[in-house]
Amino acid sequence: MAKKIFNMSKIAKLAFDLDDSSKSCVTNKYKSSNKIIEIKDVIYCDQDSEICKLDIFKPELVIDAKLPVLVNVHGGGWITGDKKWRVGQGKLFADMGMCVINVNYGLSPKYKYVDALRHVVKAMKWLENNAEECSFDLDNVFVTGDSAGGQIACQLCATLHNRTFLERLGAEPVNFKIKGAMLHCGAYDFDGLKKTYLARDIIYDMTGVEYDKIDEYEFKDLLYTLPWVDENFPQKVFIVYGKNDVFVGKHHIPLIERLKELGKEVVEYYGKFPGVHCFHLYYKTKESRKMYALEKKYLMSMVRDKEEKNEVV
Repeated sequence: MAKKIFNMSKIAKLAFDLDDSSKSCVTNKYKSSNKIIEIKDVIYCDQDSEICKLDIFKPELVIDAKLPVLVNVHGGGWITGDKKWRVGQGKLFADMGMCVINVNYGLSPKYKYVDALRHVVKAMKWLENNAEECSFDLDNVFVTGDSAGGQIACQLCATLHNRTFLERLGAEPVNFKIKGAMLHCGAYDFDGLKKTYLARDIIYDMTGVEYDKIDEYEFKDLLYTLPWVDENFPQKVFIVYGKNDVFVGKHHIPLIERLKELGKEVVEYYGKFPGVHCFHLYYKTKESRKMYALEKKYLMSMVRDKEEKNEVV
């Protein structure tokens, strides 16, 4: 194959980095009205310790109590991104009473897509192994993510229960279920992604295989999210998407259709900024504030649902 003059994944990386840095300049300035405890750069996988680190944000409590957990997976097209750009989100969701875990994972081309999935599953295993010490409520574990992170978060919901899938990743199964998910502007439709010219070099970086030869890739089926979505997916899901999203278009439509086929409850939020990807990361806009208020309502209703059931028992 002739050497390419332009590597579109490098152009995409630059675009994603500029997008993330500009948005984090706004959202990372979020000021909490409460005391938020921050624990940075906790290693959750010794094997890839240089990248497998997480940050914890939790409200300071007067009494020792187990906290519902929100695992946050950053975006960046699987080739870039960092938890440092989600600090504001960590504080914001901690203000809602959540213990927030912002996760870093392996990025392509150094790490492949299956490595990224493996890393995030290992982060979930770390959560389980440290639940007692860190007062994590394993009955109330939620996931969230944006863009590529939204796809990974969705894939977690679809496969964290699936031992065959986890064995192929070389990851240990966990013994808790994901209670709910908030998925923002995710790239859930791999067939749609293949049609995007900008994504073709990204796919090569993710897999080591050219997009038009993806049928030869041994982990091809792991690239697809929707076929893995089954009855074990969380019952109630919050899905965010934007108008004419420049990166992921209408990827939300087949996901929502699949969830409704399974009898799942979908809470939808539509961002009206034309073409803007992950508009919610601009925290100070009216559109974003409204979305976060509704997500708080979603999270609190899900947590209360468990508490009310316990009271009845």
